[in-house]
Amino acid sequence: MTVDSRLPTTNPTPAQRLRDVLKMQPNNADAHGELARVLLMDRQPEQAEHHARRAVELAPQNHELAAGLAAVLDAIGKTDQAAQIVERLLAAGYESDSLALIFSRVAPSLDRKKDALALILRLLQTGSTRPPRELSPLHFAAALLLDAMERYDEAFAQAYAANVARGVTYDPGPTDRLIRDFSNYFTRPVLRNLPRATHGSEAPVFIVGTPRSGTTLLEQILASHPSIHGAGEIDWILRAWESAVHRNYDAAAPLSHSLDRLSVRDADELAEAYLQPLHALDPAAERIINKSPSNFMHLGLIEILFPMARVIHCRRDPLDTCLSCYMTDFAVGNDFTNSLSSAGHFYNHYAQMMAHWRGALNLRMLEVDYEKVVADVEGQTRRMLDFLEMPWDPACLQFYENKRFVATASNAQVRRPIYRSSVGRWKHYDRHLGPLKKALASDD
Repeated sequence: MTVDSRLPTTNPTPAQRLRDVLKMQPNNADAHGELARVLLMDRQPEQAEHHARRAVELAPQNHELAAGLAAVLDAIGKTDQAAQIVERLLAAGYESDSLALIFSRVAPSLDRKKDALALILRLLQTGSTRPPRELSPLHFAAALLLDAMERYDEAFAQAYAANVARGVTYDPGPTDRLIRDFSNYFTRPVLRNLPRATHGSEAPVFIVGTPRSGTTLLEQILASHPSIHGAGEIDWILRAWESAVHRNYDAAAPLSHSLDRLSVRDADELAEAYLQPLHALDPAAERIINKSPSNFMHLGLIEILFPMARVIHCRRDPLDTCLSCYMTDFAVGNDFTNSLSSAGHFYNHYAQMMAHWRGALNLRMLEVDYEKVVADVEGQTRRMLDFLEMPWDPACLQFYENKRFVATASNAQVRRPIYRSSVGRWKHYDRHLGPLKKALASDD
């Protein structure tokens, strides 16, 4: 998991190193372009746009830097501007992986899905001698275009090729052990006796689930409320867990047992290390959402550090969820998505962990089904706001007009009004889902 750049670190980040280069070479167009890419990954969209535009100003004939600017503009919701750049580059006869990928994202708005697919397939054919990992994003992009064109068997073939080319393997052992350790340790009696932080803050909200379960959509809806801030997928709870473990680490005991010697002072210090930068994101916000799906593993620690927090658990049909994971290009992490069987294995453990938390926690938790949100967005939004004790605001229904930066694979989806084609999507791929159904049915 990547370290969130908004927390201080002792080692120079890639962005800091590139800024050092630019101090010595302020007109280095390539450094500006690379810094734009890094800043976008670091959730600094305004700065990313600035450096991407500066790169193009310094090297106006560099088509690759122009494609990089288009990618930034699309990511921050300026799709029309991105599409104009793409059209210009295509008219100039330029072809590259980066252009093909951004073309695939803007193609629906240009009504040019077939042209985008043709470019991708051409690049895949001519790139047959390149390392497979380099071709994986192109296969994923082709799969999504083919899916949108209702050519489902071809789409699945491209998704399969993408995951093979990605070359990631999933080792279920660590997940098995972690689930077993947490389930055995975080029982209701143990949780009752562990200390609680005393700050009393109700600002933290956690949206949990699996990747592709709808967590980004829920955050986008709620973050459209003027008093709610969406912080995105920040890994600060994982870092709090690491800090908690290191305070009382015992090599002879499971990691979770490090909490046995945690004091109220420890809990307060760990909570403050989270709350201080959290409130700095939006000092006026009454609720601040952390929607990192993996936080479902750490609800025990969350109860200790933030006993007044609220948790929204986003659920989605397991077949739709796992299929969507399999067809999504996760550049980093989420290794379980590399095969249908491993996706099913991970989903089972996630469901097992959530079932455990329901019986062990005192945290306030609301279960929200993605399918119900799609069917009744206003009703479910009112339900979530009531849970958060926040007043109704109609801006939540216009979530797709919210210009906030969304740094997940669901970026494009949450910039559209609610659509229903993702519900029951698995039925188009039913003939290919045998390994997934078998894994989901397994008790292992």
